[in-house]
Amino acid sequence: METCRKLDKEPVDNKLNLQNIPYPARPMFKAPEGKIIVSADFSQIEPRVLAHMSSDPDLQRPYLTGGDLYVESAVKVYGERYGMKYEQFLEADDSTWRERGLPKHPRKLFKQGLLATMYETSGFGLATMLDITKEDGEQFIADFHHNFPAAYQYAKDSIAFVDKYGYCLTMGGRKRRFPEYNYTDKRSGKPVTVPRHTVLAKQYHTLTAKAERILGRPVGNIWQEKDLPYSLRSELGNVSSLYNKNVRQIVNARTQGSAAEIMKIAMIRLYNLIKQKGSEWKLIATIHDEVLLEVPEDITAEEFAEIEDCMIHAVKLDIPLKTDIAVMKRWSEDVTLAEYLEKGTDCFDSRGFAK
Repeated sequence: METCRKLDKEPVDNKLNLQNIPYPARPMFKAPEGKIIVSADFSQIEPRVLAHMSSDPDLQRPYLTGGDLYVESAVKVYGERYGMKYEQFLEADDSTWRERGLPKHPRKLFKQGLLATMYETSGFGLATMLDITKEDGEQFIADFHHNFPAAYQYAKDSIAFVDKYGYCLTMGGRKRRFPEYNYTDKRSGKPVTVPRHTVLAKQYHTLTAKAERILGRPVGNIWQEKDLPYSLRSELGNVSSLYNKNVRQIVNARTQGSAAEIMKIAMIRLYNLIKQKGSEWKLIATIHDEVLLEVPEDITAEEFAEIEDCMIHAVKLDIPLKTDIAVMKRWSEDVTLAEYLEKGTDCFDSRGFAK
């Protein structure tokens, strides 16, 4: 892209983070004459990775059958309770959910809340994100855990592993280490370095078990547990804050880290394809799960298929990967692949904006 070429002359520290460029500003990035920009964007890569790594059959089923993960998840959780049928969960129906007393459109709820729930957000955090009540946020989390037990177990197993070893692993075996903790061993008097999270985890579980013995039940909001001594509430509250900060990163690190690995493999495959095509093809940018390529306007349907193949066959999962292809002269002024194959550059006006 012309603007990107100018940026290439600047020091590395002055380069823009393309993901942070606001959408209204993106059309200023324009392909050179005779070229187009092709976007290859992984579809729902994190939920797909999560479905694969957790082996949860209900998360995998929509991807195996061509369904809609968010609709099918909402149907599973809310269908019987609210007496709603599948078609009433589609975004085209914007009235039934209101009539039945749901706090928000259920498909939108699951689209926004699924990963946040798996990443161990709190009921308050989810309520803030989804603009629902704290009680609805806590109910959403409880419903999700009940209806997707394999995914919930995957999260618990991931947290238990980090509690023990101080790091978690991506799908490719890469470690996400948590900060180390230095202390002096009381017996030997020698300095010891251990994963800080393992120390926090031991403290957290010991204090939680002590509190539960006193209460005779699981601990709720620690600051509202008036039957516990203040010293225990204070100590457990402080440890919980630090421990849960790490816990909220564990499944996120595994899932996002694995998705990033897939993206890097896809980029290597695209790079090898570009080398075969010659200097007219360029890999110009990545934005999260999306790759932007600069290619000649006369690119063929077969060559578009080669781009897609580089993405969807980057790795083999238990469920298929999917990539959305879009074409543009100016960044974000895109048309569908089908439209471009039918009309070519007639999809754009003389300035490169989509018609």
